[in-house]
Amino acid sequence: MTPHEKVTMRVNFSLNTSVGIANFASCTQPIPTSAGCYMFVEYKPDGGAFVHYISQATNLQERLTNHERIFEARQRGCSDILICAVADQTHRDTIERELIERHAPPMNAYSR
Repeated sequence: MTPHEKVTMRVNFSLNTSVGIANFASCTQPIPTSAGCYMFVEYKPDGGAFVHYISQATNLQERLTNHERIFEARQRGCSDILICAVADQTHRDTIERELIERHAPPMNAYSR
């Protein structure tokens, strides 16, 4: 996230293609219900990563299990979601803005 923030969770997901719903059953811990920022990430064979989408939520679990862009993210090659719990709304806004500026994720309509 930022030098002052740490990713608190890396979630690997699969997709039920018949209904376009993410399957987080393989997670070793539940997605937090707290507020925070998240990124849909594709990991490359060379060890690099490409960020496709960045956003925030007041309840990460609720948002990510019903995310309307999860199917598109999976089709683009994303297999992981990086999560950083951040309670303060102003801080989340700042983190989200800085990450979008840094990574220019293609799925963020306002970063195109």
